Amino acid sequence: MDAMFFSLRRETVQKECVIFAMGIREPGNCEILGFYMNPVENHIAYRNFLMDLHERGVEKPLLFTADGLPGIEEKIRQLYPRADFQLCTIHASRNMESHVRVQDRNEIDSDLKG
Repeated sequence: MDAMFFSLRRETVQKECVIFAMGIREPGNCEILGFYMNPVENHIAYRNFLMDLHERGVEKPLLFTADGLPGIEEKIRQLYPRADFQLCTIHASRNMESHVRVQDRNEIDSDLKG
């Protein structure tokens, strides 16, 4: 799960987020499970999105990969207590880069991808 921001023209042009979820079945087939437009990216928007997925039949996911938005893991655990949660490696890398010397960033990024 993640969100992307798009510029939308209504009365004015403003950026809004589209929260989406991609599922991967055991044979490796990928599918978009849903997307949800919201003015902001926050835990309430993710909660509504997760509740919609649950109501539409997503019952037993094994793993959620998402960014480190505060509250998102708790919302996942409320609806899917048996699912594992993993921080997206891109987001984890970005979070770590702010705590590492500039000259060490490439080495750490390659270790994460390795």
